[in-house]
Amino acid sequence: MATYYFTFGQSHCQIDGTPMKDYWVRIDAEDFGSARQKFVEQFSSQFMEREDKLAFQYDDEDFKPDYFSKGEYAFYA
Repeated sequence: MATYYFTFGQSHCQIDGTPMKDYWVRIDAEDFGSARQKFVEQFSSQFMEREDKLAFQYDDEDFKPDYFSKGEYAFYA
């Protein structure tokens, strides 16, 4: 199992208008592709205007949490 982080662009908002630019969503999954699928199924298809609404996907090694001042928005195992 590995950990992946999904971040959002400056203008990305949830359906209810919540800005997501300073948050990340953390996903535990077997691999990069499984993490993306879980992100779409459990988060973006539920809360974002489009299921592909994200900026970047990072693995544990490349993620820099200091860039996202509001921290983790959600976690899915």
